[in-house]
Amino acid sequence: MNDVTWVDVPSTPWLWVLLVGVALVLAHLGARDLARRLPRSARVRRVLLRWLPLSVAVTAVVYGLWAAHALFSWDPVLARVAVTAVMAVAVVAGFFAVADLVAGVVLRVSGLCTVGDRIRVGDIAGEVVAVGLRTLHLETDGGERIVVPHRRLVTVPMIRAPKDEVSAHVVRVALPEHVDPTHTRRALARVVSEHHAVSVARAPTVAVGDDGAVVTFYLVVPDAVADVERQIRDAAAGLADGGTAPVGSTD
Repeated sequence: MNDVTWVDVPSTPWLWVLLVGVALVLAHLGARDLARRLPRSARVRRVLLRWLPLSVAVTAVVYGLWAAHALFSWDPVLARVAVTAVMAVAVVAGFFAVADLVAGVVLRVSGLCTVGDRIRVGDIAGEVVAVGLRTLHLETDGGERIVVPHRRLVTVPMIRAPKDEVSAHVVRVALPEHVDPTHTRRALARVVSEHHAVSVARAPTVAVGDDGAVVTFYLVVPDAVADVERQIRDAAAGLADGGTAPVGSTD
């Protein structure tokens, strides 16, 4: 008969891996709390909070490599496979992180986007309120915060309206009787949006009440305000027939 060789699998490594993992999580939570409380300067606090995720990622990779080696130390082949798997996951995750960092550097150096600008990326639009290392923070007209990865800004066409090149205008118009409020809002917003001088980075708003409609729009060509106002009034008058006036922009 052939002798059967049994491999002793240590029962303690998993306990050490668990304890070290819990300790690292607690250390991360404590470091984040200290970064928010200790610095008196808001700028220092922001810098620490920006770099903290990067340090956590590096620590997680090192911990994963150590844990893979410790758990399978009884079998060198399995240990190498586990370490390779951890490295593969780290490379894939790191690729997106590096892509965001590189895209962020490109945005900062080129000045394509700064705080206060209005931008539209795909179906997302809002005002830039913060530019981080890997993400851009937008605030929509509804007050929602949206976090956009930097790599999306360089791979998807971005429409930008610089904060010092857009002027807001408000037009009040009377409405025919018995018009549908929902249809009115959509019709007037469409008329304004299709004008060449209106910013597409910030959508116009239309408020309909008993005394008429209030249309707020944003121009990149300030001299076109009279033309846009004329189109709004023509469209409002055309609502009596269940439609809108023909849309046309005067150059």
